Amino acid sequence: MKEKLHFTLYDYASFWGYIAYASCTLVIPLSLLQISKGLEFSASFGGTLHLCRSIAMLLLMLSCGFISSRFGKAKPLGCAMLLMGTGLILGAFSPLFGVLLCCVVFSGTGQGIFESLVTPFIQDRHGDSQPGRYINFTHAFWSVGCVLAILLLSLALEKGVSWRILLGATGCFALLPGILFLTGKKVKGGLPSKESSSGENKGWKDTFSEYRSVLKDKHFMMFLWLMFLSGGSEHCLLFWTAIYIAQHFQKGALFCGAGTLLFSMGMIFGRMFSGIFVSQKNFFRMLLAGSGIAALIGGTVPFLNNIWCLFGVLFCLGVLSGPFWPSVQSCCVERLKGRNSSILLVLLPCIGIPGCGVITWVMGLVSNALGFRWSILLVPLCYGLIFLSLCLENWLFRREKGDVLR
Repeated sequence: MKEKLHFTLYDYASFWGYIAYASCTLVIPLSLLQISKGLEFSASFGGTLHLCRSIAMLLLMLSCGFISSRFGKAKPLGCAMLLMGTGLILGAFSPLFGVLLCCVVFSGTGQGIFESLVTPFIQDRHGDSQPGRYINFTHAFWSVGCVLAILLLSLALEKGVSWRILLGATGCFALLPGILFLTGKKVKGGLPSKESSSGENKGWKDTFSEYRSVLKDKHFMMFLWLMFLSGGSEHCLLFWTAIYIAQHFQKGALFCGAGTLLFSMGMIFGRMFSGIFVSQKNFFRMLLAGSGIAALIGGTVPFLNNIWCLFGVLFCLGVLSGPFWPSVQSCCVERLKGRNSSILLVLLPCIGIPGCGVITWVMGLVSNALGFRWSILLVPLCYGLIFLSLCLENWLFRREKGDVLR
């Protein structure tokens, strides 16, 4: 029987933080048409907003190893949520596109810090009790946030609620977990467990030296590649599913949104199930089996002409691929024991986030040449590459360490 998961105040703050993070990420694209009309700019400039936000996120993510070495993780996470929320609240009062752009970038800095530090924070808190299970369970709340944001924000926009109110409300929602992170030490059960290997109280030169050492490790480079593929395969389906359904099945917004929601709900189930029922020693096997099955199931998508069959496949793909992003990070820490876990967990999302953008962009290019029906095969191709890369990593690990698959 698996050990029961035990949560404290900081865990609940992380759950709430992920829901707020997802909501802050989606409120701009969901409201983009109304925002562009209100501020009188072309909706095509939404790509500029996303690009600038992504650059701000990446710059902060790369610096989070130095931030955590100086300030720990709880305080930066609290400040990240405050930055995230305040940026959107200020954005609600934007009179011009340029002002909104600055506010989105400001909010993006908080999103970058949160993305980088929340996973090593959970790792430190539960380092002695299969932290990967807690990481998987907590990451499920990103998908919970996506589902809630799509449903509630879309409904509010349909009812004619102003985009300014939605930005302000979403920003206020993000402030509250920030307060929990900043005040958690004052509450019994809120103080983190020992933060061994977290890198706190180390100098900047020592941290930079650890960065260089980690980046020279061939096993870590393999896990960076796995994160790139995991982020890309997941984001491709989140981004393109609605358009694929609209073009291939000629369905309206309700069916298009339902496909994306089913995939997101599958991810919630996959991450929570793996966190509750799968022991950490079996995470590598879970990734290997999940990627192989997902590659086979995903390869059937272009040949499905019944939308209900597609919905079932999308849910299954969500269940199978949901654990990829958090479990790759957990397996990396497990495989590279002796390395600074915080540095590993800070650097891995720094390639996962670009993977989301690059592979999604490549799928768009392929769709222009071959159509969406065949470009969707890029997703099972990513799953197949994940499977082959895991096999290669295990072979290299066993050859080097003489260890068994775990």
